[in-house]
Amino acid sequence: MGTFITPVFIGRSEELKQLDQALDAVHHSTGRCVLFNGEAGIGKSRLIAEIRTRAIGSGFTILSGRCFEQDRSFPYAPLIDMLRSFFATNPASDLLAALGPLAVELTKLLPELAPQVSIPQNASPLESEIEKRRLFEALTGLLLRQAETAPLLIIVEDLHWSDQASLEFLLYLARRMSAQPLFLLLSYRSVDDQAGLVELLSGLDREPIVQQFQLDPLTRTEVAELLKAILDQPPGISAEFVEAIYGLTEGNPFFAEEICTSLIASGDIYYAGQQWRRKPLSQIDIPDSVQRLVEQRLSQVSPAARRLIDLAAVSGRSFDFGVLQALTGLGEAELLALVKELMAARLVIEENAEQFSFRHALTRAALYGRLLARERQALHARLAQAIEQIHAGALEPQLETLAYHAYEAALWNKALDYGQRAGEKALALYAPHAAADQFTRAIAAAGRLSQSPSPALYRLRGQAYDMLGDFDRARQDYETALNAAKVSGDQQTTWQVLLELGLLWAARDYERSGEYCQQALELARSMDDPAATGHSLNRLGNWLMNSGRPFEALDYHKEALALFEALGDQAGIAATLDLLAMTSNQCGDALGTVSYYQRAIPILRRLNKRQTLASSLTMLSNYTLDEAQAREAVELTNEIGWRAGEAYALIYLGSLLAYRGDYGAGLRAAQSGLELAQGIDHLQWQAWGHLILGLIYLELLELEQAQAHFLISRAIALQVGSSFMSNFATGFLVSADLLLGRLDEAASLLPEHPSGQVSISDYSLVKAGVELALARQNPAQALGLLNGLELPDRTHWLGAMAYYHGTILLLRAEILVRLDRLEQAEADLQTALDLCQDRGVRMGVWRIQLALGELYRARADSGRAEEAFTAARIIIENLAVTIPDNELRENFRRRAIDMIPAARRLTQRQVARTEFGGLTRREREVAAVVAQGLSNQEVADELVVSIKTVEAHVTRILSKLGFSSRAQIAAWAVDKGLASAPKDLDSLSRDS
Repeated sequence: MGTFITPVFIGRSEELKQLDQALDAVHHSTGRCVLFNGEAGIGKSRLIAEIRTRAIGSGFTILSGRCFEQDRSFPYAPLIDMLRSFFATNPASDLLAALGPLAVELTKLLPELAPQVSIPQNASPLESEIEKRRLFEALTGLLLRQAETAPLLIIVEDLHWSDQASLEFLLYLARRMSAQPLFLLLSYRSVDDQAGLVELLSGLDREPIVQQFQLDPLTRTEVAELLKAILDQPPGISAEFVEAIYGLTEGNPFFAEEICTSLIASGDIYYAGQQWRRKPLSQIDIPDSVQRLVEQRLSQVSPAARRLIDLAAVSGRSFDFGVLQALTGLGEAELLALVKELMAARLVIEENAEQFSFRHALTRAALYGRLLARERQALHARLAQAIEQIHAGALEPQLETLAYHAYEAALWNKALDYGQRAGEKALALYAPHAAADQFTRAIAAAGRLSQSPSPALYRLRGQAYDMLGDFDRARQDYETALNAAKVSGDQQTTWQVLLELGLLWAARDYERSGEYCQQALELARSMDDPAATGHSLNRLGNWLMNSGRPFEALDYHKEALALFEALGDQAGIAATLDLLAMTSNQCGDALGTVSYYQRAIPILRRLNKRQTLASSLTMLSNYTLDEAQAREAVELTNEIGWRAGEAYALIYLGSLLAYRGDYGAGLRAAQSGLELAQGIDHLQWQAWGHLILGLIYLELLELEQAQAHFLISRAIALQVGSSFMSNFATGFLVSADLLLGRLDEAASLLPEHPSGQVSISDYSLVKAGVELALARQNPAQALGLLNGLELPDRTHWLGAMAYYHGTILLLRAEILVRLDRLEQAEADLQTALDLCQDRGVRMGVWRIQLALGELYRARADSGRAEEAFTAARIIIENLAVTIPDNELRENFRRRAIDMIPAARRLTQRQVARTEFGGLTRREREVAAVVAQGLSNQEVADELVVSIKTVEAHVTRILSKLGFSSRAQIAAWAVDKGLASAPKDLDSLSRDS
């Protein structure tokens, strides 16, 4: 009689057209990701099967995995399913060898691969987020390696049942396959309780390689074509019959096929006279539910097959032939006969030699729902026992399945054991959603046994909730674990939970965070545990630093360093050096900061601690103004998916570029970092992003914009309790208000003058107080405030510190000029100018030249005054070139130039040199030729000079304009009208 699946593909012509185009694009190494969304039975699987057939015909390799209802607590379930099938048909050795050290990560998913992989001994564990990214790298590397031999189609169906970790990986993969011959095909249906799926879809929305298809029901015409194809009726189907089927199924193709099959089985539609005939429509009993369809199918099979299908329904959407054989005790031939009987009834389909699955999730749900609770419980128990027997020597890969069946079977001892082990496995695989689910089952099982769950179980679930950002649940579990550990006298667990509570509360309440950190330190000392003491000292020290007490924090970190050095704990040493550097930074100790980072970074590289390495590189670049260091930090954070770190690195990159005078690039980087921080709701980096943007706008004389950013930064910093950032924001906000003439508002913002040891953020407040006194025409008071500020030795004025100390010297010079102490003022200005030039700082240097010009004019030294004013104009012009926004650029140029006294009449040559950044005519000619992408030798040939002469000219051009690359010379020459844009941008890197 046949199976009555539609023999031809009905509808979806537009989707198929676009999918064919996607297949072609992947053949040309352009990655594509396609998602199908639609209700159950709408045809997602059928469309995927059609694309699969076409892809095979085009030479694609196919990898496929499917998610099942119980998989939400099974980390990486569809990927493991896919990889096991892949390695079963492909030799693993070559692929694993090609992955190198990353091959070890795959053994976490597939322990059976371990014998083929060299696992390093005593490997230090990395941060959980980085460990997860290493696993993601290994999986991605494996897939991309496979795609090198043939284009690869990866299919994952039913994402609405996927675990969180798999969803995160799919987003990671989609972001890295744009230039790869890889096709990612995903299907899902919308459900209300899958937050991870919503996050995946939101992330994919921003990727240009992604297409989404909403599969709608078939039209009446398409349903008629479907019925005509199923029943093989060339003349067509009556409109009355089509309307009846369409009205019942609402265009759902699965239901239409099922109803036709049911009608044939009941005899309402029958084959006679070489064609299909039907009873009058009034006599046809059309089933009105899947449950009735399933019942009709079951009536066609034997009692033995019905018992088997009940077991299969309890097993899940997919079921294992070997498990069912062990469970039933049937021989292979006998069991195969029953499975074939179920296939003939169109209840199940074959996946491969070992796996079968229900034809549709609705079929399995209907079968499971018809069982009584007591029947389901007994069948779950039998399944758990069978799995234990079959996999007695290797239960690890079966933990999730065993935990599920044991819990549903009310086998509470086993549910407790398997649930905790499955949860620990999920945590180790960086799958906190699945871990929380498993620990919750284990805790519930302990309750059914009238046992108090162990403190470790609550602590583990607290860690899972903490990773998920669920503060309230994490706090509750940690507190429960803490109380239980104290009652049982478990000091190690008590210490661990105290430290974890300290970290947890750091995001909400600094006072409570400090209390927990202090308790952890006291307990660690009483335990006489050096490692625990070191970690506690570091945590408390970091808390002190963020509380505005960096000088106290230094002592804690130094004690921790001594402990870790005595233990030879390299990871502890590196982490402590990073914290010492960060704290020294806030203490204004630039040399100490750089020294600690330079010691930490090689260790971090060796240990592959990329999260801490990225943080160290970011902060070190603030002192070196080395763009390469900052960009490496951005790349590292992006690679490991550390979005908070990426926001932090981008904002610092923005400030670095601005200090070096590249205002346009600085604004772009800082804005990108701020948007990323806003996207993940990271308040700390939002505050810092607004601060840096405000600083750049302040330098661009966009005072209203600067003030707006400083206001937001200050409000957020006060909200999170960061005195470091709130001090900075307050100081800059006062500066903006004073420049806007709002003296009363500025005065209301300033706290009392800081006393004692002054941290780096306090400089901002002192400077603001001095500016306010000066604005009130009280230079003597202003000088008194400055004299009370101990400036560090000039050797400490590195990188960004050169800018901050330079502004203080500029301010003191302005005070001294008003007090008619011109020689001292000139010395301060010259020191500030030399400092900025030595450190590569260009931001604000034009103000120093302007101040020098005004000082010389006060001395009636018109020649030197004009030289300084001219230098200021040149710097302003060079800075303006870096700003791509026309309005912003012209406003800055106009406002800054207007602050410089009108120049005396210049010669034509002086006008030209001023306009062109101080470059001579010959240097302008060289810049124009360099802008066309020519090498130094080609420039020499063009201008008929020696290559050494050209090299000297290029060096002087870079120096005069304050540039570091030939690409910047090109942009400047084009902006000045000296050259047209080069055709070959890559050529500009030559001879740089």
